[in-house]
Amino acid sequence: LSYWQNGGNAQGVLPLRLIIFPNLAAEAEGDRRQIRLLSEHAAEKAQKRIERIRTGYQWENNRLCDPEDAGKCRRECLSLLSMDFLTDRKLLGEINFLMSCCCRSLPSSDPESRKADYYLEISNRYGYHEAEYINQDDDFIYQPKKAECEKKGVCIYNVRNEYTEFLLATKPENWMEREYAAGDFEQLDNDPEEKWYLFFSDDQQKNFTDTVTLMNLVRKHSAYYQAKTIKVFLRCEEEKYASLIDTAQSNLKGDVMRIYILDDDKAAAQYLLSHHPLFYPIRRIAAGKKLKNPPTLHFVIIGDDKCAEWLARESFWMLTFLKKYAVTKITLLSDNADRLYEKIITICPGVSKDNEEVTEQCKRNIIDITNNLLSCPVHLESRELEKEIDKLMSEGTYLYFAVSAGDDTENMQMAVRIREHMIRHVINNSSSVGKSDKNDAANLLYELPPIAFRCRSADIAKLGARMIVNELGQGDRWYNNYNLISFGAFSERYIWNELDGGLAEQLSLCVHMQYCGMKACDPEEAAGSEKEEQAEEKRKNAEQLYYGRQYNKDSSLAVALSLPYRLFHMYEQLHRIIPEPWDILDSKAYFSSDVLKNLGEKAKKAGRYSGNSFNELAEWEHIRWSRYMLARGWMPASIEQMELYRNSEYSRHQLYIAKLHPCICDFERLAVLEKKLDKKIRDYDISNLKATGDILCRAWLERDKVKEQEQYLGESEHLVF
Repeated sequence: LSYWQNGGNAQGVLPLRLIIFPNLAAEAEGDRRQIRLLSEHAAEKAQKRIERIRTGYQWENNRLCDPEDAGKCRRECLSLLSMDFLTDRKLLGEINFLMSCCCRSLPSSDPESRKADYYLEISNRYGYHEAEYINQDDDFIYQPKKAECEKKGVCIYNVRNEYTEFLLATKPENWMEREYAAGDFEQLDNDPEEKWYLFFSDDQQKNFTDTVTLMNLVRKHSAYYQAKTIKVFLRCEEEKYASLIDTAQSNLKGDVMRIYILDDDKAAAQYLLSHHPLFYPIRRIAAGKKLKNPPTLHFVIIGDDKCAEWLARESFWMLTFLKKYAVTKITLLSDNADRLYEKIITICPGVSKDNEEVTEQCKRNIIDITNNLLSCPVHLESRELEKEIDKLMSEGTYLYFAVSAGDDTENMQMAVRIREHMIRHVINNSSSVGKSDKNDAANLLYELPPIAFRCRSADIAKLGARMIVNELGQGDRWYNNYNLISFGAFSERYIWNELDGGLAEQLSLCVHMQYCGMKACDPEEAAGSEKEEQAEEKRKNAEQLYYGRQYNKDSSLAVALSLPYRLFHMYEQLHRIIPEPWDILDSKAYFSSDVLKNLGEKAKKAGRYSGNSFNELAEWEHIRWSRYMLARGWMPASIEQMELYRNSEYSRHQLYIAKLHPCICDFERLAVLEKKLDKKIRDYDISNLKATGDILCRAWLERDKVKEQEQYLGESEHLVF
């Protein structure tokens, strides 16, 4: 106001507006020109401050001579990274390099010292010439590392194949290995410590039979004391065998067994969508404000195999955004796209907009399903694919591609082909435009849509993510780095530290504990106290429910995997809670111990909602859950249908068998349902949202248990600002 009163003009007020409202998009040509000027000014200021850092401290071999200076230097670099309008990639690379040097100069006892490699990698991705690759990335092939575990145990396998060999290469040195002897109780009973049963055969029926044979052995000998020492890893299609496993668990009449179903196709899809979130292209869109034209996020799935099916079904509920943030679209692109689409809507009729009866039923219960699942038949081995990419890139939407159309090398080559044509499209379409538009086109080349490809081989995945055109230094440069995301490799799940789900499984268990009404662990609680014993009994009952029914496990894991998307909807003032800097290739951007702790602390601060703002977040969570249920084949049940079943003898069971749920409805309509049931249904979502910070900090796990997990996870720590 003061500026306007003193004769200010629209051009001059732009810097003030961008500082006060940094996330507002600048659409006009004048705005873009001003932003470029502001960026140049920021670069000049940053260059001077970098020179002062280099000359103001004593350096030797890229380390600070005085460890006390390291903390000061690190804080200066942090302020540079948060400088408004600083976009110069060379300078950002140099600042991250200096941050790495500062972290290396800190005492080893300082937790910040462990983040040096992370900043070095970020610097490298900016293409900074002084940055070198982390040593572990110098190898051409994936080098599995032996895990560490204080407890002794034995791995018992039913087949020796590539999955088994990959896992056994990472088992702790103090663990033995043995072939499974079906029905041999002595083998079960003679190993009092930990036992991991690896049922990894390509024959799913064999894996299932071996699992129930083991369960029957425990039941027959009433050896329920063994349940605490056993983990069973069953490789099969989850939807085919989950209900059978649940039935066997219910007949144990004692402690349930910890059974982990390894569905390779489903797990690969979930890993990509959670560890490389789909909202990456729109991460900089304004937070906390209703946009006149919200961006469209378009997820394009290329292929028609089982993994492509799961990519479609899982993205249906993960791509949940309030309309003021984004609208979404999912396209199946392949030779048999129509056939895959028909298969999906047969299994999950609620995701279809073609079936009038289904659509009407969903409309009566859910205001809108913004995910438009579409099929686009395209012969992938023809020029039709390039024409479709041109069409997609001309729509003005934010794209994200995932390829699962063949074996590893075929998927990689398809991803390369798409990347090549994307760059060709941008360059060809910028050849006849003005200078300013050419600058915008150049910026587009730095922000090309993410492309992910399914790759089982850890070796191909390792090299594929680093694939370059020539020997020039790498970095996020369109002319030298394909910037491809690999997902579904053995190294994501079939290693010791990740076989039971790793950090995602810990988050899932915490989600379940919270829904069961358990309070977070109190690390100061005296061992053996009455409160601790009561909490332990509740924990045991909660774990029985978690492992005893696969629905509970799957539902809790869905919440855990969607936490990055929940954080996208949470913000402090106008700033979203997302990692910065964030490289889409970094699979641990949201899934490392240090990251989870930092995000958890931020969520606790941002979670102090009141009134409509918190209800808005609760509405998002309810819509996400509703879509999750639709993607699992459930359908909405009207209040009239619910009343009919309530008056019958087997109401709840009949609703489960029919896969009908009355809570699959609009968030506001839950109020009517609450009156009918005399139950505060919305409180479940609200209480879980309030516990987001504790969930991310894994506060329901014992302090010692978390410490033990982190000790042998051996993961690289990453920083979140």
